[in-house]
Amino acid sequence: MMSSSAPVRLAILGSGAIAQTHAQAISLLPEAQLVAVCSRNPSHAIELAAPANAAVFDSVEKLLASSEIDPVKSIIALPIGEEPGSSMEAELS
Repeated sequence: MMSSSAPVRLAILGSGAIAQTHAQAISLLPEAQLVAVCSRNPSHAIELAAPANAAVFDSVEKLLASSEIDPVKSIIALPIGEEPGSSMEAELS
């Protein structure tokens, strides 16, 4: 049973090819809303964020300091071959 509560506010970290797939999937879910995109590539982030009118961030630190998202429920779209942790842990520490 679906609740009538506010949608989960999601962010996508990374703006590579798979991020577009995630953004499209989020747009199909009434219980979710894409509210932020964080990427080192500003033009890709803006393009990905535009259909959802989502905020754009250039660092994980700035994203997490904002009140845009429900942080535990966000999507990380890493570039192919990049291991989780390296750059992201540096920004989170």
